[in-house]
Amino acid sequence: MSNVEATTTATTTATTTATTTAAATASTGRDKFGNDPGSSGSSSETQQEIETQWHEIEFTIDLSRRYHQARRDFFDSWNKWLMFMVIACGSAAITRLIPAPEILGGIAALVGALNLAFSLSHKARDHELLYRRFTDLAAKLQEYDSPEAAQRERRTIERDEPPVYWLLADLCHWETATAFGCDPGIERPNVRLRLIMHYLTTPRAKAVPAATPRATPETPSST
Repeated sequence: MSNVEATTTATTTATTTATTTAAATASTGRDKFGNDPGSSGSSSETQQEIETQWHEIEFTIDLSRRYHQARRDFFDSWNKWLMFMVIACGSAAITRLIPAPEILGGIAALVGALNLAFSLSHKARDHELLYRRFTDLAAKLQEYDSPEAAQRERRTIERDEPPVYWLLADLCHWETATAFGCDPGIERPNVRLRLIMHYLTTPRAKAVPAATPRATPETPSST
């Protein structure tokens, strides 16, 4: 290939690449790194920011999954125990295994009424659905073109969440940070708090810091 042909080919390739990049920027408002073309900063810094955003999304989704799984198991357990009491007391009252069967019948009726009034099985189902939605979102994160799109979907799910029980949320934050190998920024709730975490919606006294990756110890160089 002659020098003229080589120069023409290189110019054509550069022009085509520039045109394609400009068209993509015009349609999305961002360059190929997901950054605003008018913003400052190197591409490596932009890529680092994008990776940080993806990490935060994955962390938050996993935390939400743990939270709704715990709430689902809590309501499901109570529902099973109450139904067991209804069946046991009702059976004992019918078969007259112990004296005063009317007392057992009253207990069975009261427990059954409480179960219906608090709708424990429905609450367990609601948290199961939220758990599945967050699980589905985690499974299809690779399909999103940008962290912003995944964040919008996450907020859409969060709008359907019931009030948050913050003591349980703190425990799930600690567990998620530990699983991700991050510094939780808070201490694990003690036993006393874990006993009441499903019953109190007390707001946090202070904001929980974001979980940050633990520093990797430096390997001493051999001399």
